[in-house]
Amino acid sequence: MSLFDWIIEEPSLGLVALTAAVVYLITLLARRTGARDTFWGWLRHILLAVVQVALLFGLMVGCRGILIYVHDVYSRDHHAVLRADVDAENNQWGGSIKQYELKVKHYNTVKSAERIIEQNSIAHFNGQATLSLAHTGKPARSFNSYRIEARYEYDVVNEADVATNTMFSFPLPRARRLFEDFQVTMDGRDLSPELRFAGEEVRWWLLMQPGQKATIVVSYATTGMDGYVYALEEARELRDFHFTLTLIDDSPHYILYDPRDVSMIGKNIGAEMGLDEVHVWDLDRVVVAAQIGMAYRKTKIPYNPFEDIARTLAFAPNGYVILAALWVLSTLIRREPVTLFQLAALSGIGCLFSLVVAGTADLLGGLTGSAILGGVLVALLAVVLFHKRVKPLLEVLTYLFVALFTLAYPFQGLIFDQQRLNTIKAILWGVILIYLFGLTVFTQFQLHRRRLRHSLAENISE
Repeated sequence: MSLFDWIIEEPSLGLVALTAAVVYLITLLARRTGARDTFWGWLRHILLAVVQVALLFGLMVGCRGILIYVHDVYSRDHHAVLRADVDAENNQWGGSIKQYELKVKHYNTVKSAERIIEQNSIAHFNGQATLSLAHTGKPARSFNSYRIEARYEYDVVNEADVATNTMFSFPLPRARRLFEDFQVTMDGRDLSPELRFAGEEVRWWLLMQPGQKATIVVSYATTGMDGYVYALEEARELRDFHFTLTLIDDSPHYILYDPRDVSMIGKNIGAEMGLDEVHVWDLDRVVVAAQIGMAYRKTKIPYNPFEDIARTLAFAPNGYVILAALWVLSTLIRREPVTLFQLAALSGIGCLFSLVVAGTADLLGGLTGSAILGGVLVALLAVVLFHKRVKPLLEVLTYLFVALFTLAYPFQGLIFDQQRLNTIKAILWGVILIYLFGLTVFTQFQLHRRRLRHSLAENISE
């Protein structure tokens, strides 16, 4: 990303960085020096000021580029390993399950021609699905693999006034997976000898007399990953529909699909640890074409136990720019000199935290350990480089800026709500503006009081 692209993409950051550079340039040009008595003295003074400002801006842009590079390399390497793990896990557990309902078609032969008799013949449904997360041994149990035991009971009635040759088709969830204890019964009779497997469906036939009812029960146990839904392939009137979904204890956050409540769509629900979550759907005389079920979803990006580290590293570059710009503006407001050593020291401090986190996260088991180590090293480096090297107030402000924008600011990456992030960003810039205004007023007040004391001292001496 070029400098101008960065300023356009992050106008607030670009503005504060340019403001610091412009104020620094004006301050350098306003310094009194005897070398400005000649034209060449003026030119040399201007060139030196421009070079110093270019060094300041170059350090800010360069260190920001280093932090972006650290994030990109970390994300690329870990996502490559992660993708392989996800594919392997998906092949083992079979991916998410979308179970379509039983399909029933009634045929009647008239003058050697077979015709379909359209009817909504499922008069009653009672479904039960129990999901329990599998212990895969992966870091932080980040793969939402589960085992499911399902039972679907249908009461099918031939509502036509003639006998029909009825075809039953039960769709099997797509993807390669093993179905254990698979059984289909009709009125308590095992239909295994009559079942025919066609593609991803199980079919069987029955000659049904007018008004005849058949109770079909399909049950199986299998494995899945991420989510499960029970879906209707096309709109129909549901009559006496009952479905129970049970999530065994220690479930992560998940999303529920509920056609009765639009507000539930996409809503994260946190299961209480140690308790089963039971959701029941009782529907009758409603027309619906929807899916019922859930999708496991952790508060972090699915599968990736290192995503919190990557997101933290992603916020570090902007934090560094704010740190450097605020420190330069604060130093200039306090009318203190800005040296190349101080700028280089601040840049090293701003980059150290991300380098330590990215380099040690795998060894220390994640973000917590690496962040603690990085924070300790940053604090020590800040004390070594700035203790008693600047005025006391500026030293305190330096430590405060480092704590806020090097150590705390990147952890915004752990917040996934974009609206909340925008609110934090707006509050932050408001606080920064108030701080700069307050520091300016305080400094002017101190200077004015100092002049008054000096004037009083002169009057007394006279």
